[in-house]
Amino acid sequence: MNSMASNLTVLLTGSLCLYLLISLITNFLQKYWFTPLRIQRVMNLQGIKGPSYKFIHGNNKETLKMMKEAESKPIATLSHDILPRVQPHIYSGLKSYGKCYLSWRGTIPELYITEPELVKELLKSNDGSGAFPKRTSRERKKIEEDFVFKLIGDGLVTAEGQKWAKQRKLANYAFHGESLKNMTPAMIASVETMLERWKQFEGKEIEVFQEFRLLTSEVISRTAFGSSYLEGEKIFDMLRKLAVLVNKSFFKTKLPPLISKFWKTADSIEADKLVKGIHNLVMKMVKKREEKVISGEANTFGTDFLGLLLKSFHDPDKNNRLSVQDLVDECKTFYLAGQETVNSALGWTVLLLAIHPEWQEKARKEVIEVFGNQNPHSEGIGKLKIMTMIIYETLRLYTPATNVVRRVENEVQIGKLILPADLHLIIQIRALHHDPDTWGDDVHLFKPERFAEGIAKATNFNAGTYLPFGLGPRSCVGMSFALTEIKTALSMILQRYTISLSPTYSHAPWLLVTLMPQHGIQVMLHPLLGHFLVHTTIRKPPHSNKTKVHPHIYSRIKSYGKCHLSWRGSTPELYIIEPEIVKELLKSNDGSGVFPKRTSRERKIKNEEDFVLKLLGDGLVTSQGEKWARQRKLANYAFHGESLKRMTPAVIASVETMLKRWRQFEGKEIEVFQEFRLLTSEVISRTAFGSSYLDGEKIFDMLKRLSALAGRNFFKTKLPPVISKFWKTADSIESNKLVKGIHDSIMEMVKKREEKVFSGEANNFGTDFLGLLVSSFHDPDKNNRLSVQDLVDECKTFYLGGQETVNNTLAWTVLLLAIHTEWQEKARKEVFEVFGNQNPHSEGIGKLKIMTMIINETLRLYPTANNIVRKVEDEAQLGKLILPADLYLIIPILALHHDPETWGDDVHHFKPERFAEGIAKATKFNAASYIPFGLGPRSCVGMSFAMTEIKTALSMILQRYSISLSLTYSHAPSVIVSLQPQHGIQKYWFTPLRIQRVMNLQGIKGPSYKFMHGNNKETLKMIKEAQSKPMATMSHDILPRVHPHIYSWLNLYGKCYLSWKGSMPELYITEPELVKELLKSNDGSGAFPKFTSRERKNNEEDIGLKLVGDSILTSQGQKWAKLRKLANYAFHGESLKSMTPAMIASVETMIEKWKQFEGKEIEVYQEFRLLTSEVISRTAFGSSYLEGEKIFDMLGKLAVLAKRNIFKTKLPPVISKFWKTGDTIESDKLVKGIHDSVMKMVKKREEKVFSGEANSFGTDFLGLLLKSFHDPDKNNRLSVQDLVDECKTFYLAGQDTVNSALAWTVLLLAIHTEWQEKARKEVIEVFGNQNPHSEGIGKLKIMTMIIYETLRLYTPVTTIARRVENEVQLGKLTLPADISLFVQITALHHDPKTWGDDVHVFKPERFAEGIAKATKFNAATYLPFGLGPRSCVGMSFAMTEIKIALSMILQRYTISLSPTYRHAPSLLVALQPQHGIQVTLHSLYN
Repeated sequence: MNSMASNLTVLLTGSLCLYLLISLITNFLQKYWFTPLRIQRVMNLQGIKGPSYKFIHGNNKETLKMMKEAESKPIATLSHDILPRVQPHIYSGLKSYGKCYLSWRGTIPELYITEPELVKELLKSNDGSGAFPKRTSRERKKIEEDFVFKLIGDGLVTAEGQKWAKQRKLANYAFHGESLKNMTPAMIASVETMLERWKQFEGKEIEVFQEFRLLTSEVISRTAFGSSYLEGEKIFDMLRKLAVLVNKSFFKTKLPPLISKFWKTADSIEADKLVKGIHNLVMKMVKKREEKVISGEANTFGTDFLGLLLKSFHDPDKNNRLSVQDLVDECKTFYLAGQETVNSALGWTVLLLAIHPEWQEKARKEVIEVFGNQNPHSEGIGKLKIMTMIIYETLRLYTPATNVVRRVENEVQIGKLILPADLHLIIQIRALHHDPDTWGDDVHLFKPERFAEGIAKATNFNAGTYLPFGLGPRSCVGMSFALTEIKTALSMILQRYTISLSPTYSHAPWLLVTLMPQHGIQVMLHPLLGHFLVHTTIRKPPHSNKTKVHPHIYSRIKSYGKCHLSWRGSTPELYIIEPEIVKELLKSNDGSGVFPKRTSRERKIKNEEDFVLKLLGDGLVTSQGEKWARQRKLANYAFHGESLKRMTPAVIASVETMLKRWRQFEGKEIEVFQEFRLLTSEVISRTAFGSSYLDGEKIFDMLKRLSALAGRNFFKTKLPPVISKFWKTADSIESNKLVKGIHDSIMEMVKKREEKVFSGEANNFGTDFLGLLVSSFHDPDKNNRLSVQDLVDECKTFYLGGQETVNNTLAWTVLLLAIHTEWQEKARKEVFEVFGNQNPHSEGIGKLKIMTMIINETLRLYPTANNIVRKVEDEAQLGKLILPADLYLIIPILALHHDPETWGDDVHHFKPERFAEGIAKATKFNAASYIPFGLGPRSCVGMSFAMTEIKTALSMILQRYSISLSLTYSHAPSVIVSLQPQHGIQKYWFTPLRIQRVMNLQGIKGPSYKFMHGNNKETLKMIKEAQSKPMATMSHDILPRVHPHIYSWLNLYGKCYLSWKGSMPELYITEPELVKELLKSNDGSGAFPKFTSRERKNNEEDIGLKLVGDSILTSQGQKWAKLRKLANYAFHGESLKSMTPAMIASVETMIEKWKQFEGKEIEVYQEFRLLTSEVISRTAFGSSYLEGEKIFDMLGKLAVLAKRNIFKTKLPPVISKFWKTGDTIESDKLVKGIHDSVMKMVKKREEKVFSGEANSFGTDFLGLLLKSFHDPDKNNRLSVQDLVDECKTFYLAGQDTVNSALAWTVLLLAIHTEWQEKARKEVIEVFGNQNPHSEGIGKLKIMTMIIYETLRLYTPVTTIARRVENEVQLGKLTLPADISLFVQITALHHDPKTWGDDVHVFKPERFAEGIAKATKFNAATYLPFGLGPRSCVGMSFAMTEIKIALSMILQRYTISLSPTYRHAPSLLVALQPQHGIQVTLHSLYN
């Protein structure tokens, strides 16, 4: 019985276990197999297809594979078609199955919907509950392992029903209306903090995505949580880590719930820790806020979002009260969404503005119109129509959120579809936004104008097609907040900077929580104006120049106060910025006595190294005592009262001349500083010296150069006099030459004036300043007579002072009027009231009150004089100070003018109204606080003259033009003689900027010019990076590796772009029609020479030119024609036929050597180097490789040096003449070595003729050169250098180019064995087993096709260069002088517009009907041998040699590619394989 009971128990237990096991298996199969198959069948029957369900994994594996592959490399171009990279599985699904398709995330069925009508039906009246909830009731019961739920909890994004309605109401209150207005100051303060940090990146690259991460974190922290980014930093950090875990686990197959309860993954454990950490930090912040209320420190929890949450958390009504978890979840949601979405939108908007500068400019113009230079405000933000269009278009192309998700609670109908329960509905926003059915064929283009009439019109009134903020009741609550923040940030950025895309940017959109750039967004910041901030929180406006102009003074005033001592070498300098001391020093001081301009000791020592003294001499500015009084009296007479009135017509005439020239710039950019330099030079020449600018041009030029030397040497430690007497610096020697030149030019002008009087042509020396000087020079009274040196010094002083100071004041005034258009309008109105349309007159000039205020304020902000200097003769008292002898007293005018104690907290603002009641009232009757023209007896004698000239010029400009500031302006005040825009170094700044501007105005863009270096640094960086590793695949798309900078900039800027090699502008041209026009009938001289006449005078340090000399490649005109004729004879027709045996013999020697490598690997590039060296040696020079080995070796080394130096910034010629780099010295040695080796070979050939061993110099190329070298006719004779240069060129070109072409052809035949077989078959048909012959070579059609295609994909020579001699037209472009033109052959050969989508595929059949048909009869698209008169003279020679070598190889071997080959095309002279070409030889005879 017991046994029976026992058996029954076992049976029952076993049955129960079996039942449980079967149930478990059934449930498992139901969930992981039958249910997915049932849902798949139900949807398939309704026409909804998709990738098949795979057991347990669904489509996860293929999804992850696609994503991994897409994310492994950036998008090749700057395309906005981003879906294939961001969500490649969705892109593939939509393409394969249509606008609605079913896919599987593990066992979860996901219906992707991109049909607008279905989207509208699903979202329009759906609040995320009911038939289509955010989560089904079944899902809500098991959410432990849902990483998304861990990230945002059951906050506003995921809640539903009554809970959602309550949370939504609270959020609506927090982020709309008045609440939003109250947030604007916090947004502005956060942006200001960011922009302050950006100052260190001005003119440099900055990664903006991370910058905006900090900004948006700060904004949401301040506005929603009443804290800061630093306080919430840990929360942001943990949320980001949790987001990474969500992303990582999203497509991972989940463990069954039964297992996941007992066994957690490492990611799950990490996520739980983060969730707990975030919870604790949020609650800590909550406790802090609560304590303030409990302690009575605050009356309420606050009106921000956190305050409203806490109010609800403490609500007495249980039904309205938030739980702890709800409070934490809401904080998480808004910390995450409030930062991530705005961060993403801002980042992509800035990228698009950097790419599309025309829209950037439109947006900036709108911002300036609405806000001027003031911070944004709520009223104005709503008026930014253009910016709104730009943001909407950004949100279309790069929408931060990617999906809207709903579930199916129970079986339900939507549209015509019956949807089963538990189906996930995914609305794919990105696909909707990139749908050409809605947006047209230009769907992937950035076109903000789509939104010109609003979203409704842009979407054809279909709300379901544009969902950046969702749709219906659950649309984003933070939309207004986000748009306000984006507009505020962009407005403040555009007020300060232009933004261009950095060449280092890699286009790789990527999805985490929102759409982000995988490698960041790198842009270049170009400041529009300097917005200087002090180190406190007080904001300074744009005109704080102390930090830029006198950083040393600025720093020391901050550190040591208003009077401080510093040292210029051994010279003690006391800086005085205390107005009372300044007044005491200057008020009754004429520059002699106790505080002279120079001490008696200084005057006794003739300081030959004092550059300032050389510049000004002992003229009115520096003299003292009786001499100064006499000079001052003379100048007073010349520049005041009636004399001044007489000058007005000359001033007007000069301005009219300038304005006439300005007509060509109407509507365009003009650089006014140089314009005013010409004007003020003309005015002082006419009024003071009775001549013109052209007469005095040399003097102005020499004074300018002397000024630059004075500025450069001011803070250099001086050599002791005992040394400087015997050893002079280069600057000292140069300055002495300039002093002498100026002296001679002035005396020549004086002699001219004297001759007119002595000859009776004039009765007197004139009443102008020069006339008065010459009269004084001839004064019978010795005491009043000027010496020659005095006369010269006075002329120098007034040439310089009369031009420089007015030039600078005029320029800065125009700048300020361009910025402050309201004052420009006031000034214009006043001018018309006083003068109407008539020219200015003396009476009216005195009535220009507003203009006087503007000029006075300009002279305050940008005073033309920098310092007033006095010395201490003997120990003296000044104020309470006892000053020792020989102390220098420096009054820095700029510091006085920018002193907030005098001028107030708005000291750096442009406010002409300060001077409404005159200077005395503006300075609070303290004359020493405003001294643009000095103070006391030695105040500027030309003040009235300067003010008259400035007012006349400004009046005439304002009568004709309104002025706005150009984007290219860079705010950089600097000191040379007076305060002026720094960027005035002609070669290294003005000329490049002028050329850049000229080209930009014609639509030619490119990377911005950097001072001196151009784009060399980024070019070298890109090349170094590209060449650091071989190409990942055997792709023939080689431009990104060989010329990464060209590839990058062609993608960024189009088929023609401007870049900078140092200060040399280079226009890259890949537009076939322009190429054809440039090359077709151009012989490398005339308008587009190989080198300009200016370059030919200054090319000693050009290592590239040292390589080929002035040969057939670089010469031009008659010389080129002579050399070309000689080369034509040597390498064509019968001459070529006679070379064939030597070519065959050379190939036979190589193939004989190859026998030892049969069945083995061989590196063919070096083999072909030896072969081609042997061939050119035999055929052109009648020798062998061994005889010319040294020449080849030295040319190779010289080529390496040339390559290494091509993107190095060159030393200025004045330096490179005296100091040579190691590479220059090495290259000179090599040039000499090559010269000697060539001449040795020449002597050998000559000796044979001179000794009678030979009758002639021979019929090869060397023989023809020697014949020309000994030509009796001097006109036809070659020089020694010409002979050497030609030999160098043909040694190099005859070997390198053929070597390159042969090697790449063999590589392609090794890869494409079918074409190798076709070529072999043709060779056997034409030659059998015999050696090639001239007749047969012409019949090799297939081989010709193969070679042509090789030369297309791997063209040996990648660039053709020309220069622009003088301004000239090419197509529709007007090209300025001295620009280099580069035809980029590789880019032309890889252009899909010419060659089709298979451009990077090896397809010799393209050339089946010849080159003309292959290029669609456009000769300029295929240039392996150039085009036009200067096409390669050795083309037939090269083709013959290649065909012979290939024929003889194919007759003997099949070639396969070795596994050790690494694909790394690289450029030296010609295109070569960086690591060689390794192939395996298989003998046909075996």
